[in-house]
Amino acid sequence: MLPLHPHCHCRYIGHYSKVHKIVVKNPQLSTMQKFSLNEQRQIVGSYAKLQEFHNGEDITKLFNRVRPDYPVGFYRDVFGYNGGMRTSFKDFGDSIKDSTVTKTTVTHNMFGKYNRYFNDIILSTKNKVENAIVIRDGVFIKHIKSMNKDSVDVPPHLISSSVVIHNHPSGTSFSKDDILLGIAHNAKKLIVFHPDTYIYEASFENINIEKFFLSYDIIQKDVDEYLSDAVSKGAKNNIASFEKQHIIMSELARRNYDFNYKRYKY
Repeated sequence: MLPLHPHCHCRYIGHYSKVHKIVVKNPQLSTMQKFSLNEQRQIVGSYAKLQEFHNGEDITKLFNRVRPDYPVGFYRDVFGYNGGMRTSFKDFGDSIKDSTVTKTTVTHNMFGKYNRYFNDIILSTKNKVENAIVIRDGVFIKHIKSMNKDSVDVPPHLISSSVVIHNHPSGTSFSKDDILLGIAHNAKKLIVFHPDTYIYEASFENINIEKFFLSYDIIQKDVDEYLSDAVSKGAKNNIASFEKQHIIMSELARRNYDFNYKRYKY
């Protein structure tokens, strides 16, 4: 948790553009050496893992082996550049924008009971326009077909207490309007997917919508500034745009424990 002042709800926010870069030959080892042996053991989890670290094992691999559901990552893997501003991953952004289906089915073990509905949408739309399916108490309610690649209108009375699944032809995460409608009309869960990239899942309970979107606006401003800076220093613009909503949603979930959000790659 970020620290809070007593009886106050303000939070510290990182300003990454103000960080002064310090070049360290072995940053992991240099950082660990600032702690006592017992503290180092607590950081990695055991003396056996600490010995692995001192034998040359990367500390992130040690973390991720213990906590596979909550892996440690790097900003360079998201924004497309590292400390030296070198491109570190493939330029996949253009290939997924407004693409047609390359997979005939979407299957993910975390969504066993919903996989058939993903594929109903694919068969209906060829992924070029948004469609939605509403499920309530495990029962199919309605398939709403759209002619628009950017939106699909789900009536509010269908959203309430329902799982709403829809597709995003761009492959991006939830829009602000998706979450707004979900909270305002008490959705049980929202799922959005693209068959070539990710499945995104969000659920919320007892969230104050005004405070939530105040946080959204603050985070969006920070993310916009950071991505703009990243692109100016060599990051891929299309990848930055593709990842923007996912970064915002992840930070909202980190700050608000009543908002649950996950992204699944398959």
